[in-house]
Amino acid sequence: MSAVSAVECRDAIDCLGASFTFLTPAFGVLFGGLLLGVPLGATIFLALGLIAAGLVLVNRSPRQPISMEQ
Repeated sequence: MSAVSAVECRDAIDCLGASFTFLTPAFGVLFGGLLLGVPLGATIFLALGLIAAGLVLVNRSPRQPISMEQ
């Protein structure tokens, strides 16, 4: 998890738990490629990028509502 998304989390335990859940398979695939010689193709890295993008979207802080008062 990046430092930026860690700072944006309001409840650090829930955020870290969710990120850990999503990143565990990603690290398993990467370490399988590095340690066991499992071939890693472009689709694997695309999938890892999509996981990272999803974590950024979920962990970003909400936008402030626009006031309609004049």
